[in-house]
Amino acid sequence: MLFLSGQPGPEAVWAQNKGDDSQTVPGVKERSSKKNSREDNWRISQPVHIEADRMLSDQQEDAVFFTGNVVAVQGDLAINSRKMTVYYKNNGEGNNSQPEKMGGQGQQINKIIASGEVKVSRGNLTAAGDKVIFALRDEKIFITGNAKVWHQDNLVQGEKVVFDLQEGTTVFESGDQKDKRVKAVFYSEED
Repeated sequence: MLFLSGQPGPEAVWAQNKGDDSQTVPGVKERSSKKNSREDNWRISQPVHIEADRMLSDQQEDAVFFTGNVVAVQGDLAINSRKMTVYYKNNGEGNNSQPEKMGGQGQQINKIIASGEVKVSRGNLTAAGDKVIFALRDEKIFITGNAKVWHQDNLVQGEKVVFDLQEGTTVFESGDQKDKRVKAVFYSEED
């Protein structure tokens, strides 16, 4: 498991979608990419493990609220934040919101919303922003507010980034203000 602390940088990185050493450019789909192609170390069916200083379950809202040093891990995907809310859907088998039951037969996690110094990591990529929405069923991660993604020494930033885990694509968007354009710094490999 990967747990991040401090400011993310080249030493704390988010994973490539491929098993080889090829480099991908964020937001550009490779010609040879296949739909539903992903590493075996992350699947939507894997359980989500969450640790925090405090947890509050609200059965009326079908939500569980975590605060203080929150870490959520699903396979090789980790989300760190100060606050996190997990929204779930009951499948008609009672309204039991115990964390160990979430994602099981009685409940399915719909989405996870994290805020406060949010960092997302997967393999050799790291992303950070003000807010993260992880739509599990859609297999998408939305990062908003000063979104940054590091891959080794490379950095791409914008106001919003969308990771489509199923398609293997990344899209950065600029903000409404002129100074909020998408910015990227890429380094070439040294021989």
